[in-house]
Amino acid sequence: MAFTYGGVLGLNIGDYHGLNFEVMTGTYFQDITYRPDVSTAQRNSLEWDVLDLYALYRYYPESGMYLELGPKYTLIQGISPTTGIQPVSTQGGPYEDNYISGVLGLGAFLSGSEALVFKAGLRFEYGFTDLVSAEGMANGYPSISSSLTDQGRTTPYRVSFGLELSFGVGGIAKGACGRRGFVLGNGYQ
Repeated sequence: MAFTYGGVLGLNIGDYHGLNFEVMTGTYFQDITYRPDVSTAQRNSLEWDVLDLYALYRYYPESGMYLELGPKYTLIQGISPTTGIQPVSTQGGPYEDNYISGVLGLGAFLSGSEALVFKAGLRFEYGFTDLVSAEGMANGYPSISSSLTDQGRTTPYRVSFGLELSFGVGGIAKGACGRRGFVLGNGYQ
């Protein structure tokens, strides 16, 4: 589970293509239940604060939808693991400081005007590296109370629903004389 918010700088190229640069900050949550035997269950929780940087290509077909594709770079700003209700030490670097993910998104325009657009979409993100470092894996992370020698991959992935409010600042247009220039606002039809 995660809660994120941030800002977007978008550049539309023609009617069908665009580049979006996004900065998002948020907190992610993950719970892992370890069952060493039938009668015992131990819960390990992980909470990490991140700064996500996206560079996305968007394609806008004429159907009022959009498709997006690109990379995401995540900087982990803080991480807090717990076993049951006891905090776990993160000394020795058991977790990575950053990771890169691939992003695929699909969305639609809900409403808008010439200058203001409200959009909603689904985004699928998959990390290319493990969240737990090699040192962490050697020391039994993410479930340090487990007796398993190999706990498997800790690849971060996320499916998210997002709402976006876009405000058009201006555009580059060609005048009747053939010269191009920046026009502030939406009067560059």
